This record gives sequence, structure tokens and C-alpha cells, in this order.
Amino acid sequence: MSARYATCARCRRPERQVAKIFPDGPLCASCRAQAIRRRGRCAGCEQERLLPGAGRDGARLCCSCAGIDENYTCRRCGTEWALRRGICEWCHLADVLDVYMDGEIDLSGLRERLLHAARPDRLLIWLRATHVQELLRGLSFGVIPLSHEGLDDATHRQVADHLRALLVATGLLPGRNECLAHFDRWVSEHLAEIAPTAEDFRLLNQFAAWHLRRRLLSQSDHAPLCDGQVPAATHNLRVAADLLAWLHERGGDLLTCAQGDLDEWFTTRPNTHAHTTAFVRWAITTGRCPKLALPARRSATAPVLDQAARLDILRQLLDPSTGRLDHRVAAMLLVLVAQPFTRIAALKVDDIIIDGEHVEISLGQGVTPIPDPFAAMVCRLCLQRSNLNTATNPTSPWLFPGQGADSHVRPSTLRRIANEIGINLVAARSGALRQLVLDCPPSVVADMLGYSYGAMDRHAAQAGSSWSSYAALRAQ
Repeated sequence: MSARYATCARCRRPERQVAKIFPDGPLCASCRAQAIRRRGRCAGCEQERLLPGAGRDGARLCCSCAGIDENYTCRRCGTEWALRRGICEWCHLADVLDVYMDGEIDLSGLRERLLHAARPDRLLIWLRATHVQELLRGLSFGVIPLSHEGLDDATHRQVADHLRALLVATGLLPGRNECLAHFDRWVSEHLAEIAPTAEDFRLLNQFAAWHLRRRLLSQSDHAPLCDGQVPAATHNLRVAADLLAWLHERGGDLLTCAQGDLDEWFTTRPNTHAHTTAFVRWAITTGRCPKLALPARRSATAPVLDQAARLDILRQLLDPSTGRLDHRVAAMLLVLVAQPFTRIAALKVDDIIIDGEHVEISLGQGVTPIPDPFAAMVCRLCLQRSNLNTATNPTSPWLFPGQGADSHVRPSTLRRIANEIGINLVAARSGALRQLVLDCPPSVVADMLGYSYGAMDRHAAQAGSSWSSYAALRAQ
């Protein structure tokens, strides 16, 4: 590699160390790595080949058409790609996997899935990690049981969860409810830490098993659990433990708790004390606490983003410097068409209908038009989805593919990004709904966006809409 520095001919960044000189100029290491890992139809000869070259108009060219005198053909399989010691990275990946998966346990399904990665170089980097090698060897040689329990006991949990998703996708492991599994894991690992006494631990464990877990299981029968439900359940356990510790400090416990104690608990800060309602109600129902009166639930007034602030955010999301395209599109769907991130994350590419210059998205019973210039953002995202170059999601149907196998992005990730941009999620969604019901009848908005008629009627009333409510329309 030359030690010279120059402006890269592709990315135009100055003072970059020159990794390779192609006919169009010097390339930095990053641009060279991309150039020798891009396949498609050559703009010159129109053959499907490796396209490391670039024409003056930016067209991608094969080695022959670009005048690149370098051989990128694998001597083993004949594929044109980046080479390592004369063989392509797929063949090199196969050799590396054979080293770590040479045990008596059949992991051929996982091996084939990994070899279908669009960018094998990224898997080769992943496989350099010692804990990844140890986990693959352990599974292959039977040291780590090929089961959910075996992976749960792995030291490096993130790697184990990533492999778990791949093993489930390839049929080597049965599927399971991961949200419930995460709740069970939290209870087994942390409940003893937060329980004030051994008796409190037994009480909280019963509350977790017979109330919180049963409720999660019941909710999962109707719809997949979202990533916020498990943290909410574990938070209930934490504040329940706080209540028990507070009662002990006053010389009592749950059985001796009086109405005055309970009133004082709910009226003192912090506001998280209100989250013990479910625990106290369960304790009263099961005879573990005297029959006391719980405070009435108070509904807070939700903030609403005004139209000027909403338009400012939409203008900000059009700017590429705000963030990644997929993150900006997700935030745009929140601010423009009032979709919660649980729905946005689960959108599929098939939900986007592109008819010439018209772009629509299927959200409810009908379709919702996406106006320019936001339509162009959605079109670009359909062509530039992330997380498709590894073995995780090579043929993902999701508009926002996740890092786990055959999964979409986590809604919590989209919420975090939107918060970092400075978007108040509740205010943005309420503001969008208020504006939409001012422009259209509430029943039309409900059908287009997948909301209930009652919810849209309430937003129309709060916005002072002149449209007749759905209830009034039905009465006519």
C-alpha cells in the first residue's frame, strides 16, 4: 500500500491515505473496500460482473470497461469479488466456518445461512472475536447444549442472542416468546437483589409469576409483545419492592399496612409510587394486604405539537445531516401520519405502493398518500434498506430490517433516535392527529391510519373540528 496521501477520487475527502490507484484516480481504503465488493450490471458491456470501476458520469464499470488491470476472479469457485490469498471472501468464510463448526453436532443449516451473506467480509470481522469462536465451537462440539437454555447460560449474551435468532430462522432451534424469556431471566437474576427480605422475595416472586407474567402471556395471545411491556413489568416489581422497604422502615409490613400509610405513600414523591397500584390491588385480592382504598386514577393532559413546530420538525427531517435515511423516514411517519413506532417498525416493503410519481402507504383499511418531498425519501429507503448485507436478513420483507435474523428494527431504537432528534413523541402524534381531523372527517382519518372511530372523534372534538363525528354520521 502506498504511503502517499491525496484527495480520494470517490468520496472527495482530502488528505486520505491512498490504498489503490484506479483509472479514475486514487482511492482511500474505505472506497477501495466498497469498490471491490459491488456487483451488478456494467454500464459499458451490460454484463453482470464485479463493478470496481467508475466512469466520468459516475456509472459503475467492470474491470475490462474501466481499464483496471487486476484479477478479482476466485481460483476456487470463479466468482468475481474481493480476494483473500486468491480465493473470494465466501470461500474464505467457508474455510473459517469449517474450523469452528467441525464438531459432531450438525450445524450445516447455520453454516449455509452464514454463507448466503451479501457481505461476507463483515462476518469474517465478526468471527475474529474470541467469544464468537468459543460459542460456535461450544455448540458444534456439544459443550454448549443446542437449546435456548444453553444459550441463556452463555457469558456473552448479545452474541448468544444473535446466534439464537439465526438458529431459530434455520430451524435448528424452536421459536419461543423472547419477551417472556427476557422477563423470566430478569426475575431470576435481579429479584433477589431488590427484595428487602426473604419473605418479601417470596411475595414478589408470586406477584411476578401469578400476575405480571400471566398478564404478559395473555397479552401475547392477542398480539406480539412490544419491547416496552417487559420493562414496564419489571418496573412494577422494582416499585413494589420500594413499597415493602418503605413499610419496613416504618416498623410494619404489607399485612399491617393501614389506610393512612397507603395514602401517604401515594401522595409523596417520586411519582413512580403510582406504579404500585397493580401490586397493592393484587395483594388485596389475594388476602396479602387489608382491604384498603386505592387512589383514583388521574388522567394527565397530553401535550400537543402545534402546526408551526410540526412543520419545523418535518423540514429538519428532510435534511440528510439530521441522521440516517431510515431513521428520518421513521420519524417522518410519526410526525406526518401519526403512526406509533410499534406500527412503523413492523411495516413491510409491500406496504409501500409506488405508482409512478405517486407514493402511498397501507396503514389501515385503505391507503394513505405520502406527499412530496417525503415520498422521495420513502422511495429511496425502499432501495437502500439497512441490515441486508449480513446473514441476518438477506431477503428481509421489513421496511426497517433489524439486526436479528428475520426481524424488524426494535421500536425502542426508533424512539431513542426520535428523542435524540428532539421530537416529543406524544406531542408529535397528537399534533398530527389534530391537524388531520381538521382537514378530513374523523371516520376517513380512522380508516386511513388504522385508528378507532372513537379515538378520532375525541381528537376532532379537542381540535374543534367542524366535521360531523362518526357517531353523528351513523345516526343519520
